[in-house]
Amino acid sequence: MLNRLSSHGLLLALSAALLFPVAGAQAAARERIALHPCVITGNKKASASDLQLACVTAAVRDNIDFVPSTEVNAFFEEEKAKDKPKKGKKKEAAVSCASKKLLKERDACLGRLASTTQAARSLYLSIQFTYVRGALKGTRITGRAVDASGKLIEEKLKDLILSSPIPPEPELVRSAVSQLLDQLETTRPPEPEFIPQSLTDKPIEPDPAPTVAQPTPAAPPLKAEPPPPPRPRGRTWMTPAGIAAGGAGIVGLGVATAFLLGADSKAKDFNQAFAEGNLPTRDELPGLIQLREDGESQRKNGKLIMIAGGALLAAGGALFGIDTALKDKSSTPAAGTTRILAGPHQVGILVLLP
Repeated sequence: MLNRLSSHGLLLALSAALLFPVAGAQAAARERIALHPCVITGNKKASASDLQLACVTAAVRDNIDFVPSTEVNAFFEEEKAKDKPKKGKKKEAAVSCASKKLLKERDACLGRLASTTQAARSLYLSIQFTYVRGALKGTRITGRAVDASGKLIEEKLKDLILSSPIPPEPELVRSAVSQLLDQLETTRPPEPEFIPQSLTDKPIEPDPAPTVAQPTPAAPPLKAEPPPPPRPRGRTWMTPAGIAAGGAGIVGLGVATAFLLGADSKAKDFNQAFAEGNLPTRDELPGLIQLREDGESQRKNGKLIMIAGGALLAAGGALFGIDTALKDKSSTPAAGTTRILAGPHQVGILVLLP
């Protein structure tokens, strides 16, 4: 069932769009785009306001010139005044293009949004969660771009591939929005212009002079030397290499633990900003976005370092054990020692008496 956007949820979903004038200043050559509040459907577990905020923050990009949230809010206020409730029915608290049942009416609403805000087109993002017996089985995101006349320009649909363990719903929303914006022509960054360099710009260098091969002096005759006496086998390079690898593995596990603890701390700070219904201010929002990205980066690096540290520790232990076994096997048994001998068809104990 389609989620209705309350006035509180609408303002929350558009609060991050206050950053869009900065993005527009950096990409003045691109067309203005009016971002419709993200629509979340399905039997989700997280609150709609948290998922809408994750959707909007993931859509903020320097290469997209989004319409400021004040203009989008003004458009919906005008639409709410036009929609009169039927007799005997209570009027809804908010109006959005998602309330239009027919795609033709929804595209017309998006066209009016683009025309009113003087944008080249409107962007409509819809995310659907599918749960089966309490387990998330699918996440689908749909993006529709409509011009000012209400004509559909492009539409993309993407189903996320769920990994194990399944991340939280806000993280799925951010990943879905980021992947879809990379595929839409409306929001894809422009390709860098390639200017071929003229062949005459680089001076022509003369060919190098041919080199004359010098005769190789004859090597002095080698003198035959008697082979050195055999020495008992001691520890080889595997022992110091194993110790070094094991030490590096322990250090890596410690660093990975520190990274994971730091990522958990940043995640708690990010969630605390929205605890008990609190909303971040415009000045706090860029810091929260950076805090979330830093936490995700630390968590990813911590997992990679922990895997590498565990591999180094295991490899170091294997090298040290192999070198120890080969040393004991090749050394001459001393008096008063006992060894276990194992062969293809027999097992025995060797005891050397003093």
